[in-house]
Amino acid sequence: MVNLNSLMKYGDVLKQYPQLKPHFRRLGIPVSGCGIYYLLDMTLEQLAQRYHLTAETLLKALQRGY
Repeated sequence: MVNLNSLMKYGDVLKQYPQLKPHFRRLGIPVSGCGIYYLLDMTLEQLAQRYHLTAETLLKALQRGY
């Protein structure tokens, strides 16, 4: 089981749970490349807002995908 909350930083989640990368990709959130450096310091809540999701939807999708 993955323990995530909306205040975790995206970069920390990618390091701690690399198996979630495909789930982020399915949601349209990049996981690699030079364009993600500004995303790594965002909390999951900020990331969800940027990609027009609610934090709850993002967390549920990641929990379900795991």
